[in-house]
Amino acid sequence: MGIPNESHLSRKYEKVITGNLRQGSAKKNNTSINAVFSYAVFINYFVFVLITIYSNSSFEADYAFNLIKILAFSDILMLSFLSINYRYLSSLPSFVILVFIWLFWMVTTCLLALKYNASDLRYSFVEVLYCPLSFLFFFVLFKSNQTLLSKINIVFLILLAFIFPLFVLEFNFRKTLLVDSFSVMRDIYFFILLLPWVLLYPKVQWKSVGIVVIIFAVLLAMKRTALLALVLALVVYFLSERIRVRKLIDWRFVVGICLFAAIIFPLYSYIDTQTNSYLSSRISSSIDDKGSGRLDIYNEVIKLQSESTIDAWVIGHGHNTVIRSLPSGLSAHNDWLEILFDYGLVGLALYSCFHLLLMHKILQLLKQRSYYGPPMAASYCLFFMISLTSHLVLYASYFAYLMAFWGSIFAISESENNSLPRTATFTHISS
Repeated sequence: MGIPNESHLSRKYEKVITGNLRQGSAKKNNTSINAVFSYAVFINYFVFVLITIYSNSSFEADYAFNLIKILAFSDILMLSFLSINYRYLSSLPSFVILVFIWLFWMVTTCLLALKYNASDLRYSFVEVLYCPLSFLFFFVLFKSNQTLLSKINIVFLILLAFIFPLFVLEFNFRKTLLVDSFSVMRDIYFFILLLPWVLLYPKVQWKSVGIVVIIFAVLLAMKRTALLALVLALVVYFLSERIRVRKLIDWRFVVGICLFAAIIFPLYSYIDTQTNSYLSSRISSSIDDKGSGRLDIYNEVIKLQSESTIDAWVIGHGHNTVIRSLPSGLSAHNDWLEILFDYGLVGLALYSCFHLLLMHKILQLLKQRSYYGPPMAASYCLFFMISLTSHLVLYASYFAYLMAFWGSIFAISESENNSLPRTATFTHISS
């Protein structure tokens, strides 16, 4: 074999360098395209919240049509993004595969609901696509670029700051008109489901401010489900965080708890005074009013389910059909009952796997003493409690915040697990 001459080697290295330059240029262009999609999705978040709270304040039901258009535009954006970045959807963890199966089953059940109202089909498709696509969007986004975490985290905190004054203005507007505040109470889920993003932020001072703002909003909303979910999430977060850092009690933790108590109790008293003791009466009447009639709703849904055919038991009645079936026109106010009725035993099995895989991931992160473990544990507490006593899966605009958070954490933690040595026991957030 002859020795390659200098010109041959020169041409060979020139091809390698040219190829690397092209790859670098393509990667840079792809990053720019992804940034455009990210900006567009976040603008939709802000616009959606603004229109929702405005429509609740002005009692304009027609704005619901605009909200569906915003969700539809977001669906198109996220589908386009995923089609461009399809290469990141290989070697997927079990939970991501489950999201794809869940997406397929949700879309399938939309067709089952045609017998109720064919005109609602497009709205149903838009809603069922939004949450799974939100998970996949953020999963792929962070698969392609993990360094975005700190920036995305800040954007969600800005979203919290954006919602807060709107929420307070709406509350004051309704208080002035002396009308029922039910719509205000539902808006609280925009707040409380941003809690995991607040807990993810590395700076303790801003994290504390975010927690206090959410607590104030929950007290202002006077929604008991939100209050229970918030308390459970914060307790689990602080306990798991203390275990993670291996300091169950120290003076800073004690001082922090005392400061929170010194802030929360005056807030509670102030809001209770502003609402003419309505807040305290709602808390004290939790047992007497049977959870605002939830027990009666559960009995109605169970009765309807017991009268269902075998086919309906297996594949369900169709997307969002509890509302169409109950004389009261209400949802089941329990996602387990809702999913069994709408999506059948198949949907209930998928939903159960959803919970099991989430818990498995959380235990894995806590065992690794990962920074992401406590916020993930708090997010699951919100998911479990709200799903148990209210409705979360049906309301895509709320649930998407959690799905976005889980997609981000799954992508980052999977990448870190693949890159860290086997002996690694601790991961940290990029700041």
